[in-house]
Amino acid sequence: MVSMLSGMWALVIFRKASANFLSKFRTTAKFFNFQLVLLIANVQPFVIKMCYIPCVLPYTFYTRKLVINYQIMVVEFFILSLITRCLYRTPDDSFQLERKEPHVDLSSTKSLTHNDVIITNGEFPGDDSNV
Repeated sequence: MVSMLSGMWALVIFRKASANFLSKFRTTAKFFNFQLVLLIANVQPFVIKMCYIPCVLPYTFYTRKLVINYQIMVVEFFILSLITRCLYRTPDDSFQLERKEPHVDLSSTKSLTHNDVIITNGEFPGDDSNV
């Protein structure tokens, strides 16, 4: 628990120190999301351990707490992953890049030296086996 709190303190200090440099990247929401992950992963097992959950067969008291903790955690982290996806997505991610194939005239390769590089899309000059 102490290590989690010191990690959160370091995260807050880092966010405040880098706020001027990273302001255009919307870091406040991203750091907040990261803090939520730390809190859920470290505090939730202690909260569930404090609660009384009756023993129902075939699980023991301890096993039932673990099952409930992990079931809740899966849902919470799924929701956090959706939020994280929205936070880290940029407007440039929505369009597809056009792929342009380089055109190389293979008949002009006789004037090249051994230091020249050509892009041939897997075809070798003078190799007719690819045809």
